Parts: sequence; C-alpha cells; structure tokens
Amino acid sequence: MATETQYEALTEALNNLIEINYDRERGYLKASEDVEDADLKPLFRSLSEDSAKYATELADYVRQLQGTPSTGQTLSGKVHQVWLDIKAAISGRDRDAVIGSAQFGDKTAVEAYEKVLDLDKTQMIPELQSLLRRQRDAIQRGLNVISAVKHEDDDDDRTSTPSGYA
Repeated sequence: MATETQYEALTEALNNLIEINYDRERGYLKASEDVEDADLKPLFRSLSEDSAKYATELADYVRQLQGTPSTGQTLSGKVHQVWLDIKAAISGRDRDAVIGSAQFGDKTAVEAYEKVLDLDKTQMIPELQSLLRRQRDAIQRGLNVISAVKHEDDDDDRTSTPSGYA
C-alpha cells in the first residue's frame, strides 16, 4: 500500500465521513431515547446502529491506508450542528422538527459521500468505492423512509384540517 502522504486527502475525507457517522449515531440514539412517537423509536435506533457500523468500517479502511482514523470525539464537521438541532427539537418533543433535522442531516451525509466518491484516489480503489456506495445508498434509503414518514404526517395534517381552514 502507498504511504500516508499519498492518501492524505483521502484519509482526511474518510475521517470526515467517520465523524459524520459518529454524529449520526449519537443524534439518532438520542432521538430514539427521547422521542415519544413509538413508530420513530425503532427507526432511529436502527439508523444509529447502522451509523456506528459505517464508522467502524471506514475506520478500518483508514487503517488500511496507513492513516489514523478519527475517534469521533471532535466537535468538527457540518453535521454536528444538525444533531444539536435534533436534540433541541426533541427537548420540545416536536415531531416535525425532529424529522426535518434528520432529513437535513442525512441529505448532508449523502452529499459528503458523493464528494468522497468523486475524489481521484477513491476512483482508483474499487473496494473503497463499493463500500462508500453501499453506505451512501443505505443512508439514502433511510432518508427516503424518514421523508415518507414526513409525507404521511403532512397528509394526515391536511385530512384533519377542518373545512374552510386550509
């Protein structure tokens, strides 16, 4: 395998994804513990577990590139603020705000994966491309589920609005 400096930009990008997944793990775990909606608890728990697995897989790959994986204990990264928003939304038990924050966070995660997949070094490593696509696609599927829940909630709101008030 090449030296660390040859893959420095790639390991930095992978470490960013590790941090995003640690942020997702913590955010979804907090959401699963605090949200009152029984339908969201198992979804958020599952997404938290998936994120922990993704971070571990990415850390293993960073080690293969002879880099040092992020521990996820830093507060950097764009997604951290999103999870703070989720925590604040949960405090008020606002289902729409929790779902909206989760949507925003996962859209940001998918975009981050896209950027890493576009790196030249990533395109030279088919196994890494496969790993990143699998994780990105799974996050996208989770986002689709969250969006469907939001859409169902919006439909319920429209059907429960008294005539003349819509």
